[in-house]
Amino acid sequence: PPGPAGSGSGSGVPANIIPGLGLSRAGNVLSVESATVPTYLTAVGSLDFPSIQAGKCADLTFPFPGAYTGDAVASGWPQDLAAGVLGMIYISKRNEANVRLCNHGTSATKPTPGLGPDSGANYRATILRSF
Repeated sequence: PPGPAGSGSGSGVPANIIPGLGLSRAGNVLSVESATVPTYLTAVGSLDFPSIQAGKCADLTFPFPGAYTGDAVASGWPQDLAAGVLGMIYISKRNEANVRLCNHGTSATKPTPGLGPDSGANYRATILRSF
């Protein structure tokens, strides 16, 4: 709650207001600390995976500026991903996302069969950094 007026400096900023997590105060200015406020980063890679044998996996990467190893990633998949193909997206090294697709079917399959040769499908990686 607001307290008494400032310390006589005429600022009118209550002297007893202490900023919480994600905020800082310099004099009578209250600011957001960008290091602790949630930040969203998103990158999309257009990748053309080859046919994957049954029981095998394949990896491709795409640039993800600002990403660090250890960042948690929410994955976005092409709508025409083949049945039996499962995957994950993770940050393999700084500024790079790795897409790993595995074929759990019984025969070789192209992960995005609706696309022609040399046509990439979009894979989206989103990182949320918060407190």
